[in-house]
Amino acid sequence: AFRFNIPPSLDADAADKSAPSAAETMQQKIMQTASIRSTTGDVLVSFTQDHGTFLTPRGRYAIELYDIFLRMRGQKYDYKIKYDDISRLFLLPKPDEVHMVFVIALDKPIRQGQQRYQYLVLQSTKDQDEVTVNMSEETLQKEYNSELQPVMRGTVSNLIAKTFKVISRKKVFIPGKFANANQQACVKCAVRANEGFLYPLEKQFVFIHKPTIIIRFNDIESVDFQRYAGGQGSTRNFDLQVNLRSSAAQGGASDYTFSGIERKDYATLFNFLTAKKITVKNLQGENPFEEQESNIPVYNEDEIYGGPDEGGMEEDSDDESFD
Repeated sequence: AFRFNIPPSLDADAADKSAPSAAETMQQKIMQTASIRSTTGDVLVSFTQDHGTFLTPRGRYAIELYDIFLRMRGQKYDYKIKYDDISRLFLLPKPDEVHMVFVIALDKPIRQGQQRYQYLVLQSTKDQDEVTVNMSEETLQKEYNSELQPVMRGTVSNLIAKTFKVISRKKVFIPGKFANANQQACVKCAVRANEGFLYPLEKQFVFIHKPTIIIRFNDIESVDFQRYAGGQGSTRNFDLQVNLRSSAAQGGASDYTFSGIERKDYATLFNFLTAKKITVKNLQGENPFEEQESNIPVYNEDEIYGGPDEGGMEEDSDDESFD
């Protein structure tokens, strides 16, 4: 950041209050030369710190949506993010049925000291609220095809997702066909010592929130269902190791292990992955599935067995889009 001190012009008439100051003249010249648009008063939609809490980076930030970028304003940090730098958006329900998580995946991570954040994770609620869109109905019709209204009412999470989707012109993906044993869109597990939730979407895994991990199914070489490595309770839980293709290693990591998944979620997770034509194998390189007579996946203390999926699900489908 640079700060300029521009002294008053010696030729300026001090009595003329309408004349631009030397600083204002310099600002106009810089903005014209650099083709910079003024952002003062151009906030289209704003959300206060009370509308949600950022889990990553941790803290409360007010969000301001402009036409080509967004701003996150916190007590210590202020970020400006262009919509072109956003790769994907996700709206995910937490199992508590109270909170929703909005994930902003960035092509260019933001910095906070030495820490870099490629995924921004905002937790909000399903409480009813309303937001004001600072544009006329004519402008909304012309610029956004009337997908937004001057006053919008709904749950906080949906208002955030809707305004981001329309203004940034990016799709917001939501869970699709997968449902665990409790008919929820995710399974509880852990990455190393950090507990979280793994969401199998139609074309990718999303794990929230620490660390946030996004793995496209096209980047997966194979998955391994393993016995739970956590010691006690090994007969009630299992691990899922996801092995990446060599060309898709993320930050040097060639695999991820999602540990401590409950036994009751094995069948639905196994059937879902086999329906996606993802190679399933164990660490020994054996294929126990051919020897299994039953089509119902079975779990025991020593091995996890499974049969071919009979659900007739499509091989590929787009991620579900928020509307």
